[in-house]
Amino acid sequence: MKKKIDENFETLDKLDNNNKIVDSKFQKRLISFVANNKALFYDRIKEDKIREIHGDLYLRNIFIVNNKVSRFYLYDRIEFNDSFKIC
Repeated sequence: MKKKIDENFETLDKLDNNNKIVDSKFQKRLISFVANNKALFYDRIKEDKIREIHGDLYLRNIFIVNNKVSRFYLYDRIEFNDSFKIC
């Protein structure tokens, strides 16, 4: 998880042309959260609560059609990075 956090902030820095608009304190807070909650993450793994999902699916990208049976439809389902969809 730390590797993914670091990678995301490196990408943000590049997109920002290294102007450092994104404060590094957020990166430190995320890494600290992961480090301080290892037991929580291991418990989620043991309890099979890790899911493969869409990395940035929003409620506005889901709609329901109610005929005889309700059906849920998702759009904007691009999986641009395999590691983003595991959570």
